[in-house]
Amino acid sequence: GHRIIMDYLRRMCASVFEGQLNLSRLGLMKMPEDCLMMTHIRRLNLMENRIDEVDHGIGRFTNLTDLMVNANRLTELPSVLGSLPRFHRIAYEDNTIVSPPVSVQNKGSDAVIAYLKRLWE
Repeated sequence: GHRIIMDYLRRMCASVFEGQLNLSRLGLMKMPEDCLMMTHIRRLNLMENRIDEVDHGIGRFTNLTDLMVNANRLTELPSVLGSLPRFHRIAYEDNTIVSPPVSVQNKGSDAVIAYLKRLWE
């Protein structure tokens, strides 16, 4: 309990200087509200949690280039990711994602991002 909270706070503070936020393996069930205020983030790592939805507030992360959401409980990736001008890499394996369709996912990260951009337009 206490150690996880301290680890979370340390990671949040480090992100201010590093431009990346690593919230992997914290047992999170959703993206923390605090995280959604950190729009300077370029790389966001949410791997190996229990998150079932990427918050649409991620659309405020206009500097985001990389998103890692491997090994969560996601069933879809929000189309708002397609609105992010610098976004070019996503890791989404080990989820049960149905949107984008598996046929798109099988083509890799570039195809998934292109799909999300088309949805957003």
